[in-house]
Amino acid sequence: MNSKESLFDIISKSFQEILDSSTMMELNKNRKIYITPFSTLLQGLNENIVCHHIQNRFVDLTRKFENFDPLSTDSIILAKSGEIYYILDGQHRIEYLKSRFQHHHINIMLDVRICENNGEIMRQLKIINDRRIMEVKEESDQMKKYSEFFEKFQKNNHFSAIIKRNRPYVSADTLQNVIIQSDFFRSTNTSGTDVFNKIVSINNFFSTLDSSKLSVDSKVDPFNVIKAKEMRYYLTFDKEYYPIRELIDFEPSTFEAKWNDFLTKRRKRKIVIK
Repeated sequence: MNSKESLFDIISKSFQEILDSSTMMELNKNRKIYITPFSTLLQGLNENIVCHHIQNRFVDLTRKFENFDPLSTDSIILAKSGEIYYILDGQHRIEYLKSRFQHHHINIMLDVRICENNGEIMRQLKIINDRRIMEVKEESDQMKKYSEFFEKFQKNNHFSAIIKRNRPYVSADTLQNVIIQSDFFRSTNTSGTDVFNKIVSINNFFSTLDSSKLSVDSKVDPFNVIKAKEMRYYLTFDKEYYPIRELIDFEPSTFEAKWNDFLTKRRKRKIVIK
């Protein structure tokens, strides 16, 4: 709101006038991103300038959003054809915003795509739906890959032994987060078996190290070292799974150089912090 504008001035403006005065970034001549108050969109709906497209999915009012942040979530996508803005994506978010923030001043992002006709609108809908299908497929493929990996991990003679022990310990959630965020795991050329074999190679490399190099902390509890040797499992002296984090994206021939470099930098950092 301009400091010279009164609340009456804002309310008396049309949807288009408010949108035109909002913060805008032009991606190309047919696509603009706006940051504007949610009330702007509500006004467009009330004026019937913003409408649901006939191809919109049925809105499930029971759908829930966890830790919802209007500006960090995906933009609400509108197709502008003539004077009308059609909602292409985001109808569930709009209903959620109406139920939770209708009387609050919050900003949202609108992704406006200029369409000359209905054929162009349908093309934009296909782009959006194809993207959604690819995201769902990618997530499904990744979970299948991780399930294949973890099944092998659980069935492995010495890995399975540590799952129910206190130390060395396995945090399944941390292990999953570390692995699925790696480039090696996300590569379409790797399978769950490939991921398992890489973890085995990292574990084997650590079995050759002096105890002073098993952790960021140069002094490791001797009892834990003894247990690690008994169970042939060396990967969780650090709760953050640093061995896997730092080495999974590299070839075994480079493990020693990469790990030594990591330890040197990390330990210098700890000294500075202290």
